[in-house]
Amino acid sequence: MMGTLISVSLIVIISLIGLAGNAVVLWLLGFRMQRNTFSVYILNLAGADFLLLCSQIVRSLDILSDNFHSISISIPTLFITVFTFAYITGLSLLSAISTERCLSVLWPIWYRCHRPRHVSAVLCALLWALSLLLSILEGKHCGFLFSDLNLVWCQIFDLITVGWLIFLFVLLSGSSLALVIRLLCGSQRMVPS
Repeated sequence: MMGTLISVSLIVIISLIGLAGNAVVLWLLGFRMQRNTFSVYILNLAGADFLLLCSQIVRSLDILSDNFHSISISIPTLFITVFTFAYITGLSLLSAISTERCLSVLWPIWYRCHRPRHVSAVLCALLWALSLLLSILEGKHCGFLFSDLNLVWCQIFDLITVGWLIFLFVLLSGSSLALVIRLLCGSQRMVPS
């Protein structure tokens, strides 16, 4: 009980600090700075993180209220779907940022001359929509949104979601590895002989 109380309290404190940081990023990128390719991604990532932290705080407060029997707050299972949605969106946006950065470093001329102007905004919208679709379908069939639990479809959408997350992980890792290799190979060429 005491360990749960301490860990959940730490989660709430860290989440509140993260909320403040994301609020500053949202305010700066949303209202104070001119948008470019990467600021669009960072703005969307800050929004996804803000949503994730809000749902994490609500879930943590639910856990805390369960430990104090005099206070009873019933948090709907909708927050599991919101958390999943924000998590998938954030990881999708991180993978998109990493891939864009990799393209801009490995092929700078192609990237500057041939990249469509609004691809960041379109890709962000598509990633938000795909994440929302995955979360709603998983939430519906796994009983988080409605009370109809369909075990077969729940397992199918769990597999689809896990497959998407693995794909994002491989994409993120691959583009980061390509940048590290480029950095190491580029620094060896610059060493005077």
